[in-house]
Amino acid sequence: MKPTAMRGSVLQNIDLMTIDLNCSIPHHWMDGMRNIIKENRSIVLAGSFNPAIFHPSWFAKFKLIRDEEAAAAKVGIVHNDVTDFSTEWFRLLVTPNKFQLEKLQGGHEEELRDLALSTFEILCHTPVTALGINGETHFDVESLEVWHDIGHRLAPKNGIWDTILDKPGTQLLVVDGHRTDGYKGTIMVKVGPSAKVISGIFVSVNDHFDIGSTEPGIGSSDAVKTLTNVWDVALARFIKIRDKVMQL
Repeated sequence: MKPTAMRGSVLQNIDLMTIDLNCSIPHHWMDGMRNIIKENRSIVLAGSFNPAIFHPSWFAKFKLIRDEEAAAAKVGIVHNDVTDFSTEWFRLLVTPNKFQLEKLQGGHEEELRDLALSTFEILCHTPVTALGINGETHFDVESLEVWHDIGHRLAPKNGIWDTILDKPGTQLLVVDGHRTDGYKGTIMVKVGPSAKVISGIFVSVNDHFDIGSTEPGIGSSDAVKTLTNVWDVALARFIKIRDKVMQL
């Protein structure tokens, strides 16, 4: 990889890459020489939303968060055009066409899912057209030499890029795959230099589901059903892809 900081990425579409997930784990990885420095999960819905209603007090009113959490929430803005607030363990960002719920601490995977599900079980008439279950990991490697080697293995330079560029380096690799689970959508995997870890690598996976329905009055019910049904599988897929890259 080329030693240039990666820009942050927003995960959007997804389906699984064709990769061998059963390869042996290298000795240096088993010895714990690679560490996950930062890992994140988020749930993103596309549709038509009213940002102004998503105030911490609204969540407390419907018992989705505790009164103490609502009182202690850090509110950036609650407006017709955008809402942005955070509690100790999650951040919520809502615009007229996007609802993004992101966890800020380790664990809380089930709480994140349950908060999204409960929100749209209440707001059942809100039109939702797409769902993204997203994961991102930043990890370190043993040395700068290994860091470059991983970039070259992901995107070989010999005989291709080194014949037309001087010192070619991998900045961002994007692999998009088709779904095989009967849902509409894709799985997108991004790998590149980490902006959070010196000589580190980031892996992001966006499990994207198209939810749009031609039936009137569907609202958010299809999104709620899909999130309920695919959550565990999506998390397991993210871990497999993350571990595959960490094994390089």
